[in-house]
Amino acid sequence: MGVVRKQSAWNSFYSYLGALLGFLNKLFLLIIFFSQDQVGLLNILLTISLVFAQFSDMGFVQVTLRFFPYFNDRNAGHHGFLAWSLIFSFAGFAILSALVFLFEPQIIEYYGKNSPLLAHYFKYVLILGFANLIFNVFEVYLRTLLKTVVPNMIREFFLRFLNTLGFAVYALNWVNFEDFVMLYIGINSSIAIIVVAYTAFLKQLHLRPRLSFFRIKTADNLWTYAAVSLLLTSVGQFAINLDAIMMGNILDEKKVGIYTIVVFLVSFTMIPARAMYRIANTLVANHWKSGNMKEMDNLYKKVSHISIIIGSFFFLIVYLNFKDFFTIVRAEYVAGLGAFFILGMARLFDMACGLNGIILSTSKAYWLDIPFSIGLLLLAIFNNRWLMPIYGLEGAALANLITFVFYNILRLSAVAWIYKLQPFQWKSLAVILIASASGLVAWILPSLGNPVADIAFRSILFLALFAFPILKFRLSPEIQEFLGKWLKRLIS
Repeated sequence: MGVVRKQSAWNSFYSYLGALLGFLNKLFLLIIFFSQDQVGLLNILLTISLVFAQFSDMGFVQVTLRFFPYFNDRNAGHHGFLAWSLIFSFAGFAILSALVFLFEPQIIEYYGKNSPLLAHYFKYVLILGFANLIFNVFEVYLRTLLKTVVPNMIREFFLRFLNTLGFAVYALNWVNFEDFVMLYIGINSSIAIIVVAYTAFLKQLHLRPRLSFFRIKTADNLWTYAAVSLLLTSVGQFAINLDAIMMGNILDEKKVGIYTIVVFLVSFTMIPARAMYRIANTLVANHWKSGNMKEMDNLYKKVSHISIIIGSFFFLIVYLNFKDFFTIVRAEYVAGLGAFFILGMARLFDMACGLNGIILSTSKAYWLDIPFSIGLLLLAIFNNRWLMPIYGLEGAALANLITFVFYNILRLSAVAWIYKLQPFQWKSLAVILIASASGLVAWILPSLGNPVADIAFRSILFLALFAFPILKFRLSPEIQEFLGKWLKRLIS
């Protein structure tokens, strides 16, 4: 857990530094200087490209997480693992690109009515998708080498810094929107080049495909696992992002723009979980290899508990101040409050369930994710087609909540039944009760008549009510230890 804490701390640092830039980008520059339909366009382009990259990797991102420990031999160039990962991923990209070109007229027609901007710029999805594919392959490769900090810094901080410069260029009227989209594509594609350069700097850029790769004996059949992972990851990512993908067809681009900001704010509450997962999933693979189920159980519980504490805090801080903040910045976005609450609850439940997906997908029972993921996709399609046209933004968020709860219950049950592991502790229930009570007290306070004063007062009150019992009763020794170390560094 020491490795997890150290790298998670740095990952969280860069993630939150990037989140500050994200706040500047999406909550000020985008909202003030871009129209809602332009905001929606930029988000859908990026979302579809990320899903495209997931489909293209041929399951090798998950294969890397599960099997790289068997190939890890620097003197042998890791038996060409990186080279073969790239070869199979590029093959997947070529197949998908051909399908996009073949069905391009149908895709344009699908988005043409409610999202004319997306129909016009859809061709750039392939460029963004290829860049994201390269970054994903290298990022997970470096993650298995326990080099998570720099890739995380590149994606979470440096990319957002470059986007800040790009948004500023447009805000200053130095380029028109057409040229800005080109700049945006270039900026978001640049991280692929940077992560490759970093891998070369570490002397881990082994691009020679070695035949010894095919002679390594693994605990499970790698190729079966790759095929299953391709199916599971593709279906899972498609289902998770289905709301954003379908929204461009069902709702207009202005509502997509509001939903974009809502999703960004919700993702802010997930930063600690993402930071821990980047390193924790490597430890899960190592625990499977060594058969150390005691440490697996310990890791499962700690990650869940810490995620509940930090996730609840940031979710409620944002929710309590959502209306006042957008009243100051741009009142049209206040319409996203209900969607934020519903979507935030979905993500909190997902974080509370901890590493269930990683444990199951890297275990011998990984095949169970096949029926789970197919059920997830079908439920997501049904819920979005049913709820989104009726309830709009809240319908999309509600569909997401139902999907996340259903999927996590299935995975939790499978891990608990097969491996006798579950992430919950009684002290986590105490945290939930403290968070709920603190949030309720701060919420029912009467307004001071000034949005800025309301934000300051509610935030300080909630922080005091939430943090005091957590620290007083030592409900998280890990967080207590982390805060103590940072305070000592500040004092010294």
